[in-house]
Amino acid sequence: MTKANPSDYSELKTVGFTPFLYLSNQPLFHVCRNVPIADALAQASDLLFLAKSPTVDAAYAQDSDRHAWAAHYDDEQSSD
Repeated sequence: MTKANPSDYSELKTVGFTPFLYLSNQPLFHVCRNVPIADALAQASDLLFLAKSPTVDAAYAQDSDRHAWAAHYDDEQSSD
């Protein structure tokens, strides 16, 4: 196995249209082509941090469950 040159990582880009999070067989989000890997990972990290923060608050908050709703995902369509 050969070692990768660390300077090569700065040249890496995302590969292109990669859909994820489907709803009724339709992709809601996708990864765009030619985004530098470091930028894509930084954005993904920021998004995960924002999703995680309220759930951590909910785990440690003694007085309220208001933060817990940030982690709630209901995959069923409303029947209204």
